[in-house]
Amino acid sequence: MNSSEKNILVVSSDPKFTQNIRNVLADEDDTKVNEEATTFAAMNGKGAGLAFQNDLVIFYADPEDAGEVSAIAELLADRKEHTAFMAITDG
Repeated sequence: MNSSEKNILVVSSDPKFTQNIRNVLADEDDTKVNEEATTFAAMNGKGAGLAFQNDLVIFYADPEDAGEVSAIAELLADRKEHTAFMAITDG
């Protein structure tokens, strides 16, 4: 990774969600999009290792899914300064 390259991690079990994010970022030259086709709850605490290697984490969040909300809260409690998080929800 060069100093101007940005790494973005997309976390979602929905391939359409991930593809939509990829489409939006397609014209960004210095951006690398990584993906995890899962949820933070399903990562069972391993999400931090993946998330904190990136500049931005974009994820789908269902506010009615208590397990996912809890997993995200735990992850954000250990947030590193250089990693930003963006939740997208339809609820």
